[in-house]
Amino acid sequence: MDVLLINAIAYTLLFSYTLHKYKRLNVYNIVILFNTIVAILGYVTTKQGIQLVGSSNFGEHAPLIPYICLFVSILLITSPLKQVSSDKIDINILDNSIFKKFIIFSVFVYIIVNIVLLYEFTLVIQQGFAEAYLSRRLEGRSVVEFNNPVLNFFSTKGGSYVTATFPILIFYFFYQLIRKKIKTWKCITGMLLCFSPQILESLNAGSKGMLFFCATDILFFYFIFEKLLSARIKKGFFLLGIGSGLLMLTYAISIQVSRNEASSSDKLASEVMLRYFGEPMPNLGDLYDDVQNHPYGKRFFRSILEPDKFDNTEDERLYWTKYTHARVDNFKTIWGDSFIEFGFIGSFIFLYLVVFLYKRYVFSKSHCFYVYPMIYYYYHKVCIYGIFGVGFVDARSLQITLYAIIMCLFLKKLSQYEKKNNSNSSSSVLSIPGK
Repeated sequence: MDVLLINAIAYTLLFSYTLHKYKRLNVYNIVILFNTIVAILGYVTTKQGIQLVGSSNFGEHAPLIPYICLFVSILLITSPLKQVSSDKIDINILDNSIFKKFIIFSVFVYIIVNIVLLYEFTLVIQQGFAEAYLSRRLEGRSVVEFNNPVLNFFSTKGGSYVTATFPILIFYFFYQLIRKKIKTWKCITGMLLCFSPQILESLNAGSKGMLFFCATDILFFYFIFEKLLSARIKKGFFLLGIGSGLLMLTYAISIQVSRNEASSSDKLASEVMLRYFGEPMPNLGDLYDDVQNHPYGKRFFRSILEPDKFDNTEDERLYWTKYTHARVDNFKTIWGDSFIEFGFIGSFIFLYLVVFLYKRYVFSKSHCFYVYPMIYYYYHKVCIYGIFGVGFVDARSLQITLYAIIMCLFLKKLSQYEKKNNSNSSSSVLSIPGK
């Protein structure tokens, strides 16, 4: 009995069921599709001897329990995505003057950030993608550091601003595209302006994984609004998607070739990429029996609990690998990561609490335009990152989410204040004698 084959069949059946139920791809079943692809690649690459989990027959003696736990966890963690809908957003504030000023200011910041990242990209091209990747992985910093304080500010703080606000801008441009309040080419340009920092940041980091996550972000926003788009616009997005996908694939291959040359590897770039996307599930079974100690949140939320504990990411990896007796830097799925962090029972308690809090206090309510994009976007990120097992490790994303929601609520209060003042002004005018 090959556990990896059974695992791949289970996800294929699950995706087929969701596709039959919804009759189309949506925000929910696209995540199931990605899990299915990873499961199939896990089986195929292991059989071909590409994976680093021992022999090609690994699946025949792999433990079954972790794969059952993972399947249950995927069903649990993705369930809130079934409720994602553009119908729940209050879009009355789209024409608010304060919101328009926010959009104009944000577009200005995005243009500056894109220019800085594009300049950084030209320098990375000269030094090589491999050097950029190793600099991020081993030293936790960019291969390019600016001496100019203005450039450095937009490279760091500007990047955080973009990360915190771009879901709002994407939603805004999609709605304006649907409402036809702004010309189509301006909306598309605005969307490209929003996504380009992610793409450039991925290239500057020499990371093919970041390019993949950027592609999933694009699909996330598209499928939220897909049923509201006209056939002509859908066709345009389809052609644009094919072009962008081929371009991103080309760069992903270039990144892998560069990294192979730097490591003197004789592996084909295509073989390494297949192993990359196929390794989470084989790794899950491989490390299941290795874990001896659990950090209980200290690893997941280290940047909040112990922000100065490590000098670089390599020191952090070595510390937690020694502490847990498992390779924490390997891809191992969302349940695998939660299992390492909290133990068998603790992993389910943790994942259940995450889903419960979102369903109880977030997904069951209707939200204003400001907050909705942040909530759903970052939950979607949890599910997508969870395919590889890093859904909760980057506590920085939780901090950015918090900052973004605070900013959104602040904008909402300003909008309400402006609306109240306009209402009072109108009342005052109506009450003047002779008017």
